[in-house]
Amino acid sequence: MLFSLKTSMRSALAAAALGALAIPANAQQYPARDIHVINGYAAGSGADVIVRYYADKLQKLAGKAIIVENKPGAAGNIAMETAARSKPDGYSIYMTAGSSMANSVSLFKNLQVVPTKDFTMVTTLLRLSFVLVVGPKSPVKSVAELTTLMKTKPDNGLYGATAPSGIVSAELYKSVSGLSTTYVSYKDASSALVDLVDGGIDWMFMDPIAALEHMRAGRIRGLAVGAAERVKAIPELPSMTESGVPGVDVVAWWAVALPAGTPRPIVDQLATWFNQITQTDETKEFINRVVGGDPFPGNPDMAQKLLETDTVRWRAYIKTAKIEPQG
Repeated sequence: MLFSLKTSMRSALAAAALGALAIPANAQQYPARDIHVINGYAAGSGADVIVRYYADKLQKLAGKAIIVENKPGAAGNIAMETAARSKPDGYSIYMTAGSSMANSVSLFKNLQVVPTKDFTMVTTLLRLSFVLVVGPKSPVKSVAELTTLMKTKPDNGLYGATAPSGIVSAELYKSVSGLSTTYVSYKDASSALVDLVDGGIDWMFMDPIAALEHMRAGRIRGLAVGAAERVKAIPELPSMTESGVPGVDVVAWWAVALPAGTPRPIVDQLATWFNQITQTDETKEFINRVVGGDPFPGNPDMAQKLLETDTVRWRAYIKTAKIEPQG
């Protein structure tokens, strides 16, 4: 019996040792050097603020410098391709809207990356919905009033948008409400805001990061969030479903990703750190007040599955919105 017990203990220890050897050395001592965060947004933008907030908090947990590399351009595809082609060792992190990763497959004809295959998802961070807003000169106070007013205008008026989430939310609203409002494209929210305030366009679905400050200052009026349920960060605004427009449920979500093939221990360590950040009261306040979204912690498997299902969902959204893929 004693011999058998000793043999079993030696076997267990040997198995544990082999298991440790199976983990790459760089994963065992991670992080051993500075970590770079690939950021597809322009410095100083609302999205950049999110990336830098998390980078600052991660630096405290990881004990190493976190260097943010802004690589804007090509609708975020430059940053996504850079991140996907980086060495899968945990030292190049991609922090972005996971919903943008999902819709890129349908928005671009010659995309050099397949997000579901070229990335390993780490976790989700937050989620948000665009806000249906009108200018201060508009007489409408609800979605129903907006729909009624638009039907009295030639071609049902004009709406603006700066991003796929805004376009899709608008086109779904039009489809359900029987509107044919003409789309006006803008490169950035500030340009659209000027026309909205002046009455050059009638309404738009605006990124809450850009919308909240102006709503609080009374420069624009929020009517609803472009989701099936209310957003906790903006509880005073009804959902589109509550507003009598079912079927408008476009939720953007942020996530962290790594190049495919990154060792799982590194993925899990980063997931733990990012979830710790998201679950603090300080971060919840930041997400609610600054971003206009809700905390959305997750895990690697859940985030990977969400990317896959959202890729399919966005294909349908883009078809409904009749958005032509770019070359």
